[in-house]
Amino acid sequence: MKKYHPKFVLAYLLFKSGLCKFFKFQRHGLNFNFHKSVLAMNLFADKDYIKTDFDLLESHLKEAEVFIDIGANIGTWSLCASKIVGSRGKVMSFEPHPSFYSYLFDNIQLNKSTNIKSYNFGLSNERDKLYFSNNNDTMNFVQIKKEVDSIVVDVERLDEFTNELEIVDLIKIDVEGYELFVLKGGIETLKKTKKIIFESSLEFCQRFDYRTSDIIAFLADLNFKVYKLDDNKFQNQLPKDYQSFEHEDLIAINNF
Repeated sequence: MKKYHPKFVLAYLLFKSGLCKFFKFQRHGLNFNFHKSVLAMNLFADKDYIKTDFDLLESHLKEAEVFIDIGANIGTWSLCASKIVGSRGKVMSFEPHPSFYSYLFDNIQLNKSTNIKSYNFGLSNERDKLYFSNNNDTMNFVQIKKEVDSIVVDVERLDEFTNELEIVDLIKIDVEGYELFVLKGGIETLKKTKKIIFESSLEFCQRFDYRTSDIIAFLADLNFKVYKLDDNKFQNQLPKDYQSFEHEDLIAINNF
């Protein structure tokens, strides 16, 4: 029989009972509400659960820079970025799911993060309404057709919200396979963006009938080169026919 650490057992019981809403906790100098979210549950149970994400941000983002978080969930990346860029920097956070947006907003308020602007809609290649999964997991996603658990969310184009920005230092995209559509709605933004960290997975891409190589080709037309991340550093430029057979984070660097 598998044994679980007592902190995980406690976190699970609080999560399932709904008592989690009465708890707050701190991780990596940031404050979090224990909302009814699998991500919050794992954060509560394991102080190092997202340390690799924070280390990655600290390697590629500096004070006074601009960060865009697409697929913000409860706000872990946004809050970390907010702390890094400081009062002279700016964070834009996009989360389409209404419950998770409320968790994101609550965490922003809890940390008194005045440099974050949050948006309760998703991003795509055109303004629309899309079906979206509805659960407590970390991986809600756009659905091709209406399912039993579907909700409807609004999506907009990134370019509609970045006109006033002269430069974007880093974009993070984690939208469970919908990355290519997000990128296509932000062409003008990408032209002034230094780096993009995005999730890549053949399994997720196939939901929408494309492959990792299509993202690489699209970004190449905008002067980006795509690399694997190794110890938070970019190296090994990927060939045009590269496919992410496993879930991984890739980084695109703009050759201005």
